[in-house]
Amino acid sequence: MRFPLSALLALTLAVSATASTVVFNPDAKQPVRLRRGDILLLKLNAVTDGGYVWSYVLKSAGKIQLVSQAVAPQPKPKPGQPPMVGMPSVMVFTFKAVKAGDDKFGMAYGRSWEMKTGAKPSQLLTVRVRIR
Repeated sequence: MRFPLSALLALTLAVSATASTVVFNPDAKQPVRLRRGDILLLKLNAVTDGGYVWSYVLKSAGKIQLVSQAVAPQPKPKPGQPPMVGMPSVMVFTFKAVKAGDDKFGMAYGRSWEMKTGAKPSQLLTVRVRIR
């Protein structure tokens, strides 16, 4: 199942000092601007019930670090309805800007066991950051 990248991606910048929020446009040519110590939240839709997950694949040069990753719980079905298999989930990746400079990292979307055997992912995403 394929989704348009814009529907898969909601990138939010949570700045601890000012509590600002920036929505990342995946078509933007400019990098996400951060300050050292800022937290970057990457929220990506995935069909985890079908085995499709996002993976952190292109490691950064060390200016931004992956802190954690989690799958947000799916909404509970309405009373009397069974759980729906194949419902989209939201995967949340938390990154921290640790050093000033330009950096980038990559994310791949696909079935984890297929990507481990060298299969091409369904989607690739490169996130560029500029840290001051």
